[in-house]
Amino acid sequence: DKSEKAKHALTIVERLQRDHEIADKRHLAIDEIGKRWLAESTLPAEEVQQLQSELNDLRAFYTSHLEAEDDELFPLSEKILDAAQLEAMGQEMAARRKEKFRVNV
Repeated sequence: DKSEKAKHALTIVERLQRDHEIADKRHLAIDEIGKRWLAESTLPAEEVQQLQSELNDLRAFYTSHLEAEDDELFPLSEKILDAAQLEAMGQEMAARRKEKFRVNV
């Protein structure tokens, strides 16, 4: 049923939005360490470990996040949105990533 699929899609979107908030915090932590590294030309061992941990966690996060988009949300979207809505969604995502939007045929 289209209504149930839409509810499920919204649940996925909410989870992905929370993911973005978590990623933003990780990016800030990485930026702070990077700025200290650039300013001081060195990092204490504990900050090197923290940076490695944050980067590894961010890589795992994005792998999981992209899988949820590609394997769950996008296939579900194709079942509940019409062509114009899908194109609008694609344009929005491309703009957010500062990429040129292209339609896959």
